[in-house]
Amino acid sequence: MYVIKFQKQGLPHVCMLLILESNDKLRDPNSLVRVEIPKIEEESQLHDVVLKYMVHGTCRTLNPKSPSMKNSQCKKNYPKQFLEEICQGNDSHLEYRRRFDQPIPVNRNMTVNNRWWFLITLGCG
Repeated sequence: MYVIKFQKQGLPHVCMLLILESNDKLRDPNSLVRVEIPKIEEESQLHDVVLKYMVHGTCRTLNPKSPSMKNSQCKKNYPKQFLEEICQGNDSHLEYRRRFDQPIPVNRNMTVNNRWWFLITLGCG
């Protein structure tokens, strides 16, 4: 079963339910799901796409009037915290691995790191 959704930036993504046999189940999600900006030296094209389409828009102190702001907080809970591995959050959603890395300039006034980007994952979250 699957549903195709379109994000505000225009990129489609698929939410799907897969039922696997026991021996086919994912044992280590950290090896498959990553929420980290690809290194430009290793994956330059993917790096550019992520920075263009997959970074959460500026909010908080950079833009307090952003549509994602409510009561001086980002409604989407950005920036996320750095984590060394995937873990279960307090609200039953997964919190994805986001390792610390050097800030990356997006333009003259803004840099981002792994706390500011979202990735289409195996689940629909």
